[in-house]
Amino acid sequence: MLPDAVANRRKAIFAAVLQTLASTGYDRLTMDAVASCARASKATLYRHWAGKAQLVEDALRHCDGQTVALPDTGSVRGDLLAALTSMVDGLRDQDLSMIQGLLTAIHAEPDLADWLRGHLVDDRCAAARTWAAREVDRGRLPAGADLDLVTDVAGSMVLMRLLVTGQPVDLAYLERIVDDVVLPLLFRTTQYPGEHADDRSHTAADRPRVGEPART
Repeated sequence: MLPDAVANRRKAIFAAVLQTLASTGYDRLTMDAVASCARASKATLYRHWAGKAQLVEDALRHCDGQTVALPDTGSVRGDLLAALTSMVDGLRDQDLSMIQGLLTAIHAEPDLADWLRGHLVDDRCAAARTWAAREVDRGRLPAGADLDLVTDVAGSMVLMRLLVTGQPVDLAYLERIVDDVVLPLLFRTTQYPGEHADDRSHTAADRPRVGEPART
C-alpha cells in the first residue's frame, strides 16, 4: 500500500490532469502544464508515466470507481427513464469541459481511445444486454432487439444537447427519447405485414404502435 504522502501526491497530480484537460483540451495538454498545476516537477511525472496519454488514462481510472447499475423499477419504460436519468446525472457531476477535452484524444491516441471506448461504450452496452436478457426472461421485452443501436441513439441524443446545443435535458426530453425512439426500437424485432426482412420501405405511419396488434 502506498504511504499516505505518496498517495496524496498522486491524487494531486491526477486532479491537476483533469483540471488542465478541462481548461486546455487534450491537444494542448502538456506535462509541463500538469506539473505546474500540481506543483510537482516534470521529472516526477516522467518517472511514473511515459507521456501524457498514459498519465491521462491513469487519472481517468483513478477518478472513476462507478459501475453501470441495472435499474429495476418494475417496468421497461421505468427502467429506461431511470437509466437515462442516471446517465445525465453522472455526466453533470463531471466537468463537461473535461469530456469535450477528451474527444480529440479518441483520434490522437489509439491506446487511450481503446480504453475510453471500453469504458464509455462497451461497459454500457454490456449492462444493456444484461438488463435486456432479464426483461426477456420476465416476458416484458421481445428477444432480438438491436441494443447496440438503442444505446448509440439514446446516448447520442443526450450528448448532443449536453455538449453541443446546450438545450435542456430534462424529464420531458428523456420521456420523448424513451417513448418516441427507444421503445419503438426495442419492440421493432419482427417484420410487419407485407414487409420482407431486407425491406424497410414502410413509413413510420404504416407501422403499429408499441402494444398495438399488427395491422392486416
